Amino acid sequence: MSLPAVMSGVQLTAHGGPEVLAWRDGIPVRRPGPDEAVVRVLAAGVNNTDINTRIGWYAKDVTGSTADAERAGGAEDGGWAGALRFPRIQGGDLCGEVVGVGAGVDRIRPGMRVTCPINQSRATPEQPRAFEAMGSEFDGAFAQFVTLRAADLFDVTASPLSDVEIGAMPCAHGTAMGLIDRAGVSEGERVLVTGASGGVGLAAVQIAAYLGAEVVGITTPEKAAAVHGAGAAATLGRDAAPEPGGFDAV
Repeated sequence: MSLPAVMSGVQLTAHGGPEVLAWRDGIPVRRPGPDEAVVRVLAAGVNNTDINTRIGWYAKDVTGSTADAERAGGAEDGGWAGALRFPRIQGGDLCGEVVGVGAGVDRIRPGMRVTCPINQSRATPEQPRAFEAMGSEFDGAFAQFVTLRAADLFDVTASPLSDVEIGAMPCAHGTAMGLIDRAGVSEGERVLVTGASGGVGLAAVQIAAYLGAEVVGITTPEKAAAVHGAGAAATLGRDAAPEPGGFDAV
């Protein structure tokens, strides 16, 4: 498809409550530069990261709750990496279709269905864990189109999951994968997942079970079926005593 000159989307105009979000038509569609791709948004998820960014909760001098931060109107350096540039298009969870690529892009092609991590690596030898967050340091998926580095995109064209299902995955599953990778979870280990019925918790259950671990999830009785459905071998109530034998990772 030919790229339109402008698009519609939701822009964050300042830190604060929902009133600082503005629906706007006429937002310029950024053409892809070298090694970039333009993606038409098919689905975008909303999660706490978007809310926390809006209220400025990530500022280093904010030490209270999210409710306290919202009442205070946020802070000037409330993004993941310091001050945001307003207006900013939020949205870190994406499923979309590639509609244009810049020079030097060959792995990602127009027509592919893609997703990407919300936290995109900007590692250097001095800062090996450096990253920028989509919807914080650069524009995200709460618009008709988003322009991203092609290297950060993953082809999910063949996935049987729907656009909405894929669009709900990056933040929760990326967080869970980081935790499991850092803990070194492997086949045959016993893993305890707290808050197992939440987004990150269910993702952690799924990934740990996929790796061959025996997963026990902490949840409420009414949500136990969902946790078992994600791959848990057993569940515990939130007030249950610890199981004998312990766990390799929590």
